[in-house]
Formats: sequence, C-alpha cells, structure tokens
Amino acid sequence: TIIEMIENVQNQLSQLISRFNIRSYIFDGIKTVIIGRPNVGKSSLLNQLLLEERAIVDQEPGTTRDTIEEVLHFGKFNIKLIDTAGIRKTNQSVEYKGIERTYKSIEKADLILLVLDLSETLKNDDFEMIELSKEKELIIILNKMDLNQKLDEQKLNNLYPHIPKIKISAKTGEGLDNLRDFIKKTIEEKFLPSDDSISIVNLRHKILIEKSLNILDNCKNALNSGMSYEFPAFDIQEVLDLLGQITGETTPDDVLDIIFSRFCIGK
Repeated sequence: TIIEMIENVQNQLSQLISRFNIRSYIFDGIKTVIIGRPNVGKSSLLNQLLLEERAIVDQEPGTTRDTIEEVLHFGKFNIKLIDTAGIRKTNQSVEYKGIERTYKSIEKADLILLVLDLSETLKNDDFEMIELSKEKELIIILNKMDLNQKLDEQKLNNLYPHIPKIKISAKTGEGLDNLRDFIKKTIEEKFLPSDDSISIVNLRHKILIEKSLNILDNCKNALNSGMSYEFPAFDIQEVLDLLGQITGETTPDDVLDIIFSRFCIGK
C-alpha cells in the first residue's frame, strides 16, 4: 500500500538521522552524566573512572554544587563525563541552582550513570531519578558494596528488570573494571556504527530530512482520513523537493543566494 511505502521511506530517513547522531558521538564525545542523591559516591566514581582526584569528596552532603566535565578516552572513542550536584530537596539557593543544572544535564545526556547507595534503603528521590532517566540509555550503579547492604535489590529488579545494574565500591575500586567493560560494551552497541552504510555529515541535510519526516506524517494522516489524493500528492512533492536539495536535483532560492554571495561567477 501507499502508506507502507511511505513508512519504508521514513524508516530509511530515520536511519540517516541516527547515523548523523553517531558521527556526533564520535567527534564530540558521548555525554555521560553521573547522577544520584547527595553522598552516594558520584564524585568518588568520577575520580575512579578518571584515575585521578578531579572532584572534591567529602562526607558532607551537597559538596558538589555545579557540574564538573571531563573527557575520558575509551579506546577509539571519547566520553564526556559529567559529575552533577546531588538531587534532594533544599532551601539553599546555591545548591538549588546546582540541582537545576543536574536536571538540564539529564535532558541532554546520551548515557546516564545513576548511582545508588547499597548501604541505605531506597528513597523517593532514587525512584524519581530512575523515572526521569529510564527513556535514556541508563546504567544503575550500586555503590558502597564494601558496607553492610540495606538496599532492596529484589525490589529494584522487580520494578526495573530491563535496566542494567552493576555493583561497585568507588572507595576500594572493587567492580570498577567490570563497570568500565560494561560502559564500553554499551557504547559500542548503542552509539557506534556497525557498518559502512550511507550517512549524512551536514547539519542542513539533517534538518531537511527531519522536515521530510514530519511532512510524511502529515501525508499518512491525510491518507488515513480519506482526504482527496491531491493533498498527500502535494506533501510527497514537497518531500521530493526537500530531498532534492540534498542530492542536488533541486536548488532553493536561499542556497542560490549563498552561492552568489560567496563566489564571483562570471558570464
């Protein structure tokens, strides 16, 4: 059917968008955000992953008031490690601003490392952070395995069976090699290209494809609602024009203006 053909085109265009994002992961690094309640060991984890003392570690909750960014080399790719302020309810304006930045970091993250404290029972803030992050690529890190365990792992597994969980001790380093291997595996499977398929490298091309995908959605809606064929036909022609700007088959006026403004073209 026509709708099936449109969906096939949309699938191929979506793959081009995904490959564009993959290239940005390779060149810009994978934004990996460390989140968790105060004093669960986020900064200790950052220092362990970097193999240096980059973040201040203290028993006083709320020590980290702002995001800390560092680049970590993982073989052929980089990850941009971001340590964030612990999420909790607070009346301190400085700490509150840090927590606001944490929420913004979650929105922009590619990969999230959520640190939970094995030596404490699960708190409402823990569940809130899981719910905020579960649509992203998420790894739950169960820290402080060197202490007596109070966290209910069974409850966590029952509620979130598909989210991977890794036990570590950021203090002793136990489990860190396993975590590094798992992060590397996750990145290779989820973020890096698996073949030499066609990809786009131009942001303008990405925008044109995104516009095309939206128009094709409108086209399907028009067909499903029984509108006259001239309306979806107009949508399809508009998509062909947009994609033609990528292949060079159509040249919009604004592109021509850019060409003439940058080059001296004689008669």
